Amino acid sequence: MKNAPRSAKKAPGPLVVAIAIGWAAALLLQGCAGSRDASVAEHAVDDRLPAAELAAELAAIDGTRVTRTGNGIEVTLDTDTLFGTDSAMLLLESERTIEEVAGVLARYPATRIVVTAHSDSIGPIDYQTRMTERQALSIAEILVDLGVPPSRIETGGFGNLEPAASNATPEGRRANRRVTIAVLPETPAEKP
Repeated sequence: MKNAPRSAKKAPGPLVVAIAIGWAAALLLQGCAGSRDASVAEHAVDDRLPAAELAAELAAIDGTRVTRTGNGIEVTLDTDTLFGTDSAMLLLESERTIEEVAGVLARYPATRIVVTAHSDSIGPIDYQTRMTERQALSIAEILVDLGVPPSRIETGGFGNLEPAASNATPEGRRANRRVTIAVLPETPAEKP
């Protein structure tokens, strides 16, 4: 099924990834506000992570918003442009964006990647959590298919537990439906 078009794929099968809920939640709570402005690329986040180059490459990809986080960089993608309604199957028109992100991530092998998905508050929380877990795994599976080693990737689905905006308006709900890809320096213990 690896050679099938992404739009023809079923929900991803098992992918060996760790769910870093506590860690990812702390990362997201550090402040995801920001934009793709030049200030992201001007700050060296960690001396093991070439933040300026990495942020600039990721920010140049259409459909991404790049922000600096505590010790890394976070790429935010709008779930509405990645997946159909109630789906973890990547839309064909989103393939290029994910391919470009994967290409950049492959050029920075000394990084860890945490893929998380989020939803709005419409629908049961259990359903939303399972759907966002499947969406995060779907993106991780595609990154692996495109050459990013699975040992570098962690995933998590948060449903509506980590809103980026108020769920009281359609605009806020849209902002809450997102996938984030945190890019962090590998820790010394992770090096082979």
